Amino acid sequence: MTHSRILVIDDEPGIRAFLCFALGARGFLVDAAENGERGLELFAPGRYACVLTDLSMPGLMGDRLAALIRESDPGVRVILMSGDHGEKSRANGGNMLDKPFTLVELYLAVAGAPQECLS
Repeated sequence: MTHSRILVIDDEPGIRAFLCFALGARGFLVDAAENGERGLELFAPGRYACVLTDLSMPGLMGDRLAALIRESDPGVRVILMSGDHGEKSRANGGNMLDKPFTLVELYLAVAGAPQECLS
């Protein structure tokens, strides 16, 4: 059985480790990067079904990273995460998960549930 591969990008080690654990426990194959630059290095079109990235990171910010990833692979699902609830406008057509979020919200977002299911 093949599982979807997910790329997690977050500059906070605890959040990154938690996301990798939670998604791995659901059967996803997970790669992780500590910043946008490293995430862009790991990303390859067709390799990932989903990219989960923090919005606010030092260096390459999540919204710019999301745009570059979508340019490279328009079919990939990009989910931005932010603790700043006023940042939804920066999602740029992507999905937004507000931190803190529940495991159910995480799993629904990764599965591609409509945004109204996440509210």
